[in-house]
Amino acid sequence: MVSPVFIGRQKEVASVTALMGQAQAGEPAFVLVGGEAGVGKTRLVGELAARAAGLGFLVLTGQCVELGAEGLPLAPLVDALRALARTTAPDALAELLGPAGSGLARLLPLPRGDPLRVRDLLDMPGLGLRLLTDASGADRVIRHLYTTDLLDPGRYLTPGDLVLTGMMWCREPGDAERFARALAKAGAGVLAAGEAPGPGMGDPPSAGRDRAQPDWGCA
Repeated sequence: MVSPVFIGRQKEVASVTALMGQAQAGEPAFVLVGGEAGVGKTRLVGELAARAAGLGFLVLTGQCVELGAEGLPLAPLVDALRALARTTAPDALAELLGPAGSGLARLLPLPRGDPLRVRDLLDMPGLGLRLLTDASGADRVIRHLYTTDLLDPGRYLTPGDLVLTGMMWCREPGDAERFARALAKAGAGVLAAGEAPGPGMGDPPSAGRDRAQPDWGCA
């Protein structure tokens, strides 16, 4: 049972509230909340986030993804940055990130120059790509690139993403449908699935039959 009323933790709340005032004054602050499972870390952080939002702070959240005994590197940071990208115009985002933008480009590519479209990649013979939808999908603009083998990568996607996958997640009947639903819900623009092209991908179909071509679909 979860109480709708936040009880206790006055010392922790007071400490973090003071740090919020410090941040409002232009001085960076950092808080690490730790403890055993079930002691109330999530509830405490949720309460603090609500108070920060009430004071006018932009609150971003990121979560880890457990893959067996391992985790997905930088997943919380990527999660938070992509949430920021979903709610911020490109010019404002670039101004907000400032000098750090170039370093963060690997995690959150920033739009630059002319937009890249699906047909631009289809026109590159060395890639060996083929479109599985009607030709209108070739005009889709690719805004970001995201590589994943998660069955449900939805929380890490942004509208217009080109999603690359080796389909390692496909283990049971229905997995493909679940994966496609996650992409559609997140607004991902393009999906490329299959094996990376190797030597000879430019050969005629009969000669390259034993090599898998990446298949492209537009969500």
